[in-house]
Amino acid sequence: MPADTTGESRTTGDGSAPGQGGAVTGGLVPVLLVAACLRTPLSGVSPLVPRIGAQLGLSAPALGLLTTLPLLAFATVSPLAGWVSGRWGMGRTFTVFLSTLAVGILLRSAPGVGSLYTGTVLIGASIAFGNVLVPALIKRDYSASMSWLTGVYSAVMTGLAGVASGIAVPLSDALGQRWRPALAAALPLVVVALAVWIGRSRRLGETPLTVTRDDGSRGGRAAWAHLLRSPDAWAVAVFMGLQSTTFYMLLAWLPTIERNLGVSDAGAGAHLLVFQAVGVLAGLVVSRWMQQTTDHRVPAAVTGIAMVIGVAGLLARPQLLGLWIVITGLSQGSAIVVALALPGLRSQGPRQTARLAGMAQSLGYLMAAAGPTVAGWLGQSDGWDAVLIVVGALACVQAVVALPAGRHAG
Repeated sequence: MPADTTGESRTTGDGSAPGQGGAVTGGLVPVLLVAACLRTPLSGVSPLVPRIGAQLGLSAPALGLLTTLPLLAFATVSPLAGWVSGRWGMGRTFTVFLSTLAVGILLRSAPGVGSLYTGTVLIGASIAFGNVLVPALIKRDYSASMSWLTGVYSAVMTGLAGVASGIAVPLSDALGQRWRPALAAALPLVVVALAVWIGRSRRLGETPLTVTRDDGSRGGRAAWAHLLRSPDAWAVAVFMGLQSTTFYMLLAWLPTIERNLGVSDAGAGAHLLVFQAVGVLAGLVVSRWMQQTTDHRVPAAVTGIAMVIGVAGLLARPQLLGLWIVITGLSQGSAIVVALALPGLRSQGPRQTARLAGMAQSLGYLMAAAGPTVAGWLGQSDGWDAVLIVVGALACVQAVVALPAGRHAG
């Protein structure tokens, strides 16, 4: 994909040059608070799956939908994020999506199966906006440090998601084994992020925070058509899809796989915390690596190779479970940083970044959506080793797709 596939000028939403908006936007704290909300409401679910299923009488595929529905929402809503922010302004868009996220968390924790799934859909639709717009905002205001700052916000996102996984079961135990209040534990974080973002928007106004006004004009449609014809854009999208699929399959079912190996609920939750926590370090390392080079094929490919090693170890030597959890966590932590950074690195300006991120996340999460449900069915019918084999096969393809996705465009 050429360096600029849309022909847009390299200016920000307020007319300033990229990379010069940091002082205007008031620093990274509000952005990092938003990042903290992008996985935490989802990652505490899988350790509680046995309790949810036992209480509500849900099958494994039905429980897999608790992970699949947010991904379907990501796929559906992601292409709309740039258009909505262009009409409303970035500040208002973030305020609305954080408010909707809070409502979704409350609804998911309310009694009834319907509220559980409806709240899950609202959570996914809300998070989709942040998934697309945070990279676009970083591209606009901090383009010179795109890779490194992507690693920082990914570290916040992944680290707190790991904490949510690790405390889900102990918190549920402390609340009398009630899982609904434990699922609501992310709400205070979302409320804090919402309050900070409202204050920022009121202080700065809407104009400096607008990323794009992709209003369906002829030029906007032509840019989308050009993007959809780009093989390299499709490679970026498929890379996003493959790493997302393996991540959400493991996020949903790794605790169940471990319980089949004799690990307790609390132990499986702790391992899920390790799985995500080691990814924080890996993400920071790979972001620094990517910052120092213009050709990202090797760091992108390494993420898939590490996952192959990790799942092969789980299959061949499960007694070394801790080692393989660390290796798979390192793979996922670095892969998500690569996937989130590529749209900004392969585009010019926040408008094209939002388009490419929207395309990559829409296709990527559509691919990933089938993962948890298929894994649940496969695990019940053929055993959980079959799930690990599928994860390893997808990781092999990811390592191959990394070559065109990470190729230097200049």
